[in-house]
Order: sequence, then C-alpha cells, then structure tokens
Amino acid sequence: MQRYLRHSGPEHILCFAPTRSGKGVGLILPTLLSWSDSAVIFDIKGENWNLTAGYRRSIGHMVLKFDPSDATGVSACFNPLEEIRLETIHAIPDAQNLVGMILDPQGKGLADYWNKAAFAFLGGTLLHCMVMVRHKEQHTATLFDLSRTLADAHRGVRELFQEMLDTDHAALLDKVFPEGHQGQDLHAFIASAAREILNKADNELSGVVSTAVANLALYRDPVVARNIGRSDFRLADLMHHEKPVSLYLVISPADIDRLRPLIRIVVNLLLSRATARLEFGGKSEGVVPRHRLLLLLDEFTALGRLDSIERAIAYMAGYGIKGYFIVQDIVQLSAVYGKDNGLMANCHIRVAYAPNTIATAQVLSAMTGKATVVEKKTSLSGSRSGSLKNASVSVSETVRPLLTEDECMRLPGPQKDATGKVVAPGDMLIFCAGRPPIYGRQILYFLDPVFSRRARLDAPPVSDSLYREIAVPSVDEPEHAPAAEQQDKSKGYESYLERV
Repeated sequence: MQRYLRHSGPEHILCFAPTRSGKGVGLILPTLLSWSDSAVIFDIKGENWNLTAGYRRSIGHMVLKFDPSDATGVSACFNPLEEIRLETIHAIPDAQNLVGMILDPQGKGLADYWNKAAFAFLGGTLLHCMVMVRHKEQHTATLFDLSRTLADAHRGVRELFQEMLDTDHAALLDKVFPEGHQGQDLHAFIASAAREILNKADNELSGVVSTAVANLALYRDPVVARNIGRSDFRLADLMHHEKPVSLYLVISPADIDRLRPLIRIVVNLLLSRATARLEFGGKSEGVVPRHRLLLLLDEFTALGRLDSIERAIAYMAGYGIKGYFIVQDIVQLSAVYGKDNGLMANCHIRVAYAPNTIATAQVLSAMTGKATVVEKKTSLSGSRSGSLKNASVSVSETVRPLLTEDECMRLPGPQKDATGKVVAPGDMLIFCAGRPPIYGRQILYFLDPVFSRRARLDAPPVSDSLYREIAVPSVDEPEHAPAAEQQDKSKGYESYLERV
C-alpha cells in the first residue's frame, strides 16, 4: 500500500528542484489539492489556478486570481493604497513602507543619492495625493493617481509642492473622517516633505522627481491601472475572512520582469501587515487569525531579493504563516540572497530532487551525513603444497558519505515519454531537522485517483471578489469586465480593522 509523507506543522519548507524535474506534478499540485487553509500562490503561467482553483472553491474557499496584465476583466483587482490606514497614526509608516518598495523594485536597496532623496519626499506626496483624491472624488487614490500627480501636464512640480505646503490637510480629513483622524501630524509630515524638496536647486529637484516618476511608469499602463483601480479583497482577509481564501498571483513569463515590482509590493505588504501584532493569552490587542496561511512561492528567486521574507521567516510561523519556497538550486538561491542567508537556516524541512549543479550536490551530500563502513580482510599463509598454516583476519573502519556528490547527481529522475510528459516518478531526498535524512519517491498527482479527480474540477471563469457581486462575462463578449459596485464591508471585518 502506498503512503504519502505529509507535513502539517508550522515549520517552513525549502525545495531544490531543477527545471523540468517534476516539481509541479510532484510538489505544488499535490500540496494545493490537499492543503485546507488559506494560501498565497505565486503562479507563473496560471497553470496552478487552472488545475486547483476549482477544487479549492468546492471545499468552501474564496479563490482570487490577481493577474495585473489581464485585459479581459476576469481577474480580481487590488489597490495597494487601500492598505494605508489614512485616518490613523499608522498612515505615515504605512506610506513610507510602500514608498520604499516602489523605489526599490528589484530588492537591491536604496543605494544611490537620487533614490534616497526621492524617498524623502515621495511619502509626503503619496499622502497628499490620497487626501486630495479622497476629498474630491470620494474614493481611495491609486498608484496611477500618484504618477499622474507627479507628471501633471497642466502644472509644474513646484506648483504641486507649494500646494502641499498650503493645503490644510487636517480640515479636509475632518470632512472625510468626522469620527477622528491624525490630520495635524499628517499635515506636518506632508508640509516638511514639500519644504525639503522646494529647498533644492532646479536641476537637483528635477533629478529627484524624475527618479520617482521613472519608478511609477509601470502604473501608467492602462491595463495595470485598471487592475489596481480598486480592491476586491484586503490582505487581512487572507487570514481573517470567515472563509479560507486562496490568492493566486498570476504572471505571464513574458511580463515577469515588468510586473515584478507590483508582485513584490503585494508580498511585502502581506508580511508587514500579517506580522504586525500577536496575541499572547489575551494580554495584547492582537488578533488571533482564523486561518493559517501557506505562502507557496514557486520560482522564488524570480521575485528578486525580498528582505521582508528573510527577516520575517524567523518569526512568521508564530503568526500562522507557513513558508513553502521552491528554487532550482543552491547557486540560484545564493546569487539572490547571499551565501549565508536566513532561508537555509530557518527552513526546518528541505526537499531535493536530483541536482544539476555540483555546488548543490556538495550541500546535499554534506546534509545526508556520513556512515561508518566496516571492512574485513582475511589473509592466508601456508606451504606451496597447499597446506594451510596461518589465517589472519583484520578489521578496519572507514567513514564515507551516505551519498557522495556524484551519487546525489545520479538520483533517478522522473521518467518521461517522447513528448516530455512525466509518466513515472523519480527519487527525492527529504531532510527534517533533528531526524535522519529520508530517501523517498516523488508524488505524481495524476496517478492518484483522488488528486486526479480534484484536478479535473473546472476553475471559475471569473475570480471571486469579497466586496462586489460577480457577473460572469458572456462567452461572446469576453472583453467586457464584470460590472458591479463595491459592496459594504461586513461588520466583523470592520471590527477587525478597528483593532489592527
């Protein structure tokens, strides 16, 4: 009888699986067809959505497909600025965190003067834009609005910064949030940002503003602008909605370089908000999550360096977040996060398919450990006539790796047919902290009747939405987006937002 090795604990998982090694059919799909709590899935090509969203919806999940390049209107929308708590004391740090992500789209840090100077004024400009749009248009501003504010065809940037100085933001917020706000602090922050940039010489001011505007170019794409024009979900919903939520971050391989900054913003915002506070036996104001969250990031390094994950991985399990990171090899991981990174140290479970690089094979060989081999040698002595006079036996102990580097690279991989389709599983190594290494066989979901039946359930034609009614677009008119107004948030959700 075949038994599966499963893990449901809080520990994180790191997988080494080269391209075309069967990681989709053996790791990702079996996980998504069996994990019952909320999940965030980085889904290049959208294959995981097509094969697992139907099942996850059938077990009561809300399934969300966020594809920023989708022009048909079937994708869920997400506005990162909805996550800024404008009326609270958290507005300024929320804005600064978001601005840091905008100005560092590749995760390399704010290394030069122009980015650092842009960071100093962009947070104030962002908050000014949000106050003005909320006051004039009664909705939350978007990153498209911010880009348009800085590159306004009808006025220069000095006029914008002078407006930031002269506007009474507290008075405007009185009308928007009559129940209370932090308008005076907000105005002081916005005005100081404007004064700092106005004190610069024209050439310097132009260079700083150009740096900020260049990093906002992505959000002027009309398709992207539409998909970030509102929020069909909030990041808090992933762990606190009454139903589990599965969020698929779908990107076409052709768009991954262009859209990477937006996906990085979503992941960074998720971790910063989900790990904000924790409840200890009712002694704090934190909120215990309703659902655990699986953060499944295939091709993890394609997102660039995510400092938020490297920092949070040491403690995010305590907040109910389980990381599942898949990379091709140790070289790829070290190239992005450095040789001495926190991911290897904090992932208590590591899974490996047959590696393609000697560096990965060396690490796996060292991780398997060594074995003591007893060698017994017998030597005989006697006369030439064949009579035996003496026999001596010597015993020696030698140490050798359980798996040498070349043996690791020769692990049997999955068998494929002439078209490249996997037809039989290969072997794999599993390392659990505190336990001996395990030599196992890959899972192939399509050979399991239960998994295969679940994968055949059709994915929804349109992503779910938590705050609006869904109208399934006509087959004859796929270009029409689902049309509906955003619904009011539930009382339970408002109560949660008040506490966080």
